[in-house]
Amino acid sequence: MSLEIRELAPDLTDDYLAFFDNDAFADFPWWSACYCRFWDDPADTEGDSSPQHRDRYRALVTDLIRKGSQQGLLAVAEAYPTTAPPSGPYADQIPWSAHNHTGPLEMYRKAGFTLHRQLERFAVVRKSL
Repeated sequence: MSLEIRELAPDLTDDYLAFFDNDAFADFPWWSACYCRFWDDPADTEGDSSPQHRDRYRALVTDLIRKGSQQGLLAVAEAYPTTAPPSGPYADQIPWSAHNHTGPLEMYRKAGFTLHRQLERFAVVRKSL
């Protein structure tokens, strides 16, 4: 198998957008507006990546990629498993599947990922390819 890993750069904006526009969460439209932006959107305190945010998140990430502010790798090498229980005003209403949509940390460890950084609510895990 041949695998090309490229650091996200302005010339890859169309590839990044195409992934989120067509492939990411195609089986679960509720997260279709993710674009990996809702985690740090100061206007969104609920972590909402539902379709009504699609245009805003898409425009935001496009601008950030073109400015060189959005970081990432275009390959299956980094993940963000949730490591803390749900919190906030609606924590008791969050289904297990929604809270753990990125998969458990142990799943990544078994697949050869290592912990790169532990944040407050989730971990950053990476795998050398």
